[in-house]
Amino acid sequence: MTFSSNTQKLFILGFVLFVSIAFNACGNSLQDEVTISTDPDNPEVVKVDLPEDDDFDGAVAPWFIFDYLISNGSDRTFVLTRLELVSNRLGDDSATNTEIIEASALEDGEGYDEFSLAIAVVDPESEWQSSNNAGAIVNGERQGLVWYVDSLPVDANQSREQQSTLYEVNATAIGFFVPNDDDDVVVYERSFRFFTE
Repeated sequence: MTFSSNTQKLFILGFVLFVSIAFNACGNSLQDEVTISTDPDNPEVVKVDLPEDDDFDGAVAPWFIFDYLISNGSDRTFVLTRLELVSNRLGDDSATNTEIIEASALEDGEGYDEFSLAIAVVDPESEWQSSNNAGAIVNGERQGLVWYVDSLPVDANQSREQQSTLYEVNATAIGFFVPNDDDDVVVYERSFRFFTE
């Protein structure tokens, strides 16, 4: 069987289109349906120490508030179990600060009964923000929680006022998807990066 050159081109184009569609359909994993981001996109660095009090351990300058948003576009419940934040001054990888957020960092009453290792539980096809949906339960409602990422690396040769507020933060998120019916648990591990201002 012979094809004319136009028929061959149409056949090849159709085949390539079919393979592309099939590849995209198969390649769309559960992991691709969850995104984690900061709110705001570029947290502001503060150069003044925040004193401790009865309810707060304080924050050593420079520091920023980490409030994160999880968008779960999947049809399964997503459980976040660990976030690791590695911060370094922009353009200087010689000194870093690592902040680990996991269940052991939570206070009493901030965990989840069903998922004792969770720092976030996000329903299918919904959004979850730490400042609205995390934290202690008071009168049956979560009070919200943000994290103070403090003691960021500084240049020892500069005064506090001269210090840069530009940091690159590389975050690694680890969690899992709760299985539906007879499905297996699917592990989630993704990295993302953001910058302070």
